[in-house]
Amino acid sequence: VDALHQWLLVQRQRVPGGGATIKAIEYSLNRWSALTHYLNDPRVPIDNNWVENQIRPVALGRKNWMFAGSLRAGKRAAAIMSLIHS
Repeated sequence: VDALHQWLLVQRQRVPGGGATIKAIEYSLNRWSALTHYLNDPRVPIDNNWVENQIRPVALGRKNWMFAGSLRAGKRAAAIMSLIHS
């Protein structure tokens, strides 16, 4: 992780500004303490796959519910299901 941090710092100086690569590097460096928090606290998982798997049916369902008979009914169903699942 320390080597990655040093590499990102070097790349930030080498990559021209304004592109997606520099934005990704800046994003990582600006959030470095949050990105590496799991190293200092064993209770923190390395990823959030469990949470993503829990909300995936709701996120996918919202798109599917848009076609529940009519647009208005679909929007209403999507709002209600989002509220229930959150």
